[in-house]
Amino acid sequence: MRTHKAKSPSYSLKYEEMFALLEQPLKGRDGVAEQKITSAEKRLGIKLPTALREYYLVAGQQNKLNRAYNRLLRPSEWYLHKGKLCFMEENQGAVVWGTNTGASDAAVYQSPSNEDGLAKWYLENRKCSAFLMGMLVWQSTFGGGLPHTGSILCSKGMLALLEKNWNFVSEINGMRTYVREGQAASFLKWFQNDWCVFVGATTPEGLALIKNDLK
Repeated sequence: MRTHKAKSPSYSLKYEEMFALLEQPLKGRDGVAEQKITSAEKRLGIKLPTALREYYLVAGQQNKLNRAYNRLLRPSEWYLHKGKLCFMEENQGAVVWGTNTGASDAAVYQSPSNEDGLAKWYLENRKCSAFLMGMLVWQSTFGGGLPHTGSILCSKGMLALLEKNWNFVSEINGMRTYVREGQAASFLKWFQNDWCVFVGATTPEGLALIKNDLK
C-alpha cells in the first residue's frame, strides 16, 4: 500500500490546479510513492526542496506532460553534480536541470551537457515551483503534450495580446508561459531575431479560438 505525506497547499494544490487547468486532472496513480523519494534522498544524502518533493508526490508519474519532450527523472535516476540535484534532462540530453537541496522553494539551474559531462550551471528560475509549472506549459506546447498544437513566428507585440487575455504562469530563461482553461502558450525569442509563440489546446475548437485570439 502506497502512502503519501500530508501535502502543503502552497505547493501541491498549485500543481493540482495547474494540471486541472490544462485539463489533465491528476489521479492517485500519478504520484510517486513516499518510500521511493525517501530512499533516493538517503542514497544521495540530501533532502529535496519541499516544492520539488510535493511535485513528485502528486504528479511525478504523470508521464504525458512530464516526459512529453524534456524528461523528468525518476527518483532512482536522480544524481548530484557540484551540489545540485539533477532532476530533469532535455530530450536529447543536451541540457540538464538541477536545484539546490534542503530549501523550501529553491532556485533551478541549467547546465549544458557534452561528452565531457556537465558544464557550468546557469540560473533558470529563482523558484522551483515556478519552474515546474512553466515547464508544464512548455511540455504542453512545444513538447506536444496537448493533442492540438501550433506555432508562428511573430513580433514582440504578440506579448501584449498574451498579457491581456491569458494567465501568466512564470518565466524560464526569457521564455514567458501562459495558460487558459484547456489552452497553453509559450512565448520566446527564436533563432536570433525572431519571436515565436507555441500554443497547445485540448480540443480543435480550443486551438481555433487561440488562432482567432492571437490574430
